[in-house]
Amino acid sequence: MKPEYSVVLPAYNECEGLETVVEEIVSELCKERSIFEIVIIDDGSNDSTWKIINALRKKHYQVKGLRFARNFGHQLAVHAGIKATSGNFIAIMDSDGQDPADLLPVMFKKLKTEGYDVVNCVRKQRKESGFKRACYFAFYRVYKHLVPFELPLDSGDFSACNRNVADIISSVSQHTPFIRGMRAWAGGKQCKLEYEREARQTGVTKYSMGKLITLAMDGITSFSKIPLRISIVLGVSISGLSIVFVIWVLLQKILGLDPATPRGWASLACIVSFLGGIILTVLGIIGEYIAHIFDAVRGMPPYRISEQLGFDQLP
Repeated sequence: MKPEYSVVLPAYNECEGLETVVEEIVSELCKERSIFEIVIIDDGSNDSTWKIINALRKKHYQVKGLRFARNFGHQLAVHAGIKATSGNFIAIMDSDGQDPADLLPVMFKKLKTEGYDVVNCVRKQRKESGFKRACYFAFYRVYKHLVPFELPLDSGDFSACNRNVADIISSVSQHTPFIRGMRAWAGGKQCKLEYEREARQTGVTKYSMGKLITLAMDGITSFSKIPLRISIVLGVSISGLSIVFVIWVLLQKILGLDPATPRGWASLACIVSFLGGIILTVLGIIGEYIAHIFDAVRGMPPYRISEQLGFDQLP
């Protein structure tokens, strides 16, 4: 029988807290007296995460599992989980226990009875270091001005959507998906739900600063052309300044203001270094877009599933 609710749980080396999270989800959704499923995606874990998923499947028939052949990344795990769901209303939450399971009924109610297409959960206060909080704050506000759609500030992957939005996300075959950007791009009737996110109780975060920067770059280059246009404007501006500088040098020569002794090597070195940096930056931005094109045209699947539990066939 088709489930009414689906919960997507990406997991990478979460053996310590996964069982607790699933039990909390089952407890909350059983109160709703509706059919539900929990789709857990093992993102190539090298601990006992998959064994725990097998044990949970034997204990709760609602649990289903997908196992990646290797670690393909959090966003692809979420994407695969959404694609594998069959419920009318789908929630995404982390398997580290930081996202409160008791919000699931509230989120599903907003979708089912209040008619929202997407519920974006927004953290009231982040538990990260001051530097990370500043980076998150800056990213969301810059990103909002780069993309051609409304993006809820400070919203993470903890969210819920209806089947229509889930199908839109599932239909996109992308090697570097940015889920929170996809659901914002889908539009429709969206709302924000503030919540207090708990500190991680077990394990360690899988998002290093490097991975966060990569995620931010993927999010920007997936939905915005503005960096390319900034490159054009920057290139034209620098070229204009260079022409002005050449004219100024020629005037010095013509009017005899340029002394015979050689000077200006420091300023020349600074100008060359500056222009070199601009060129490399522009090439890097263009390279990011070319990389997306390369991934799209070579035809390789974004991930590979090696095992599955509870599905008639691999999604």
